[in-house]
Amino acid sequence: MHARALHRHPRLAALFFGAVAPAVVLGLRVSVGPAVVPATVRGWMTTNYVARAYGIDRDARAAVLGTEPGRLQGLTLCEITQALGRSEADIIAAIESLHAGVGP
Repeated sequence: MHARALHRHPRLAALFFGAVAPAVVLGLRVSVGPAVVPATVRGWMTTNYVARAYGIDRDARAAVLGTEPGRLQGLTLCEITQALGRSEADIIAAIESLHAGVGP
């Protein structure tokens, strides 16, 4: 926006910046990752969230889940249990073993 437009339409400028500021803040928070990481892995978490929050490699996740990398991307752990026919507790224990450094 040009400075002249800001002076001519102050309400429109305020609405514009009022809409852009929260979007920028939210975008930065999402790109940086979770501010507070839950102590345990939960079923609502996606594989990407787990990777960012706990620093788990994509290939290691795939190996412990028994799939190829990227196949289950974007699914929650609960959805993955249904797709793989495994229990949620089994999947979470496997992911947590990676986080603890135990490995697959």
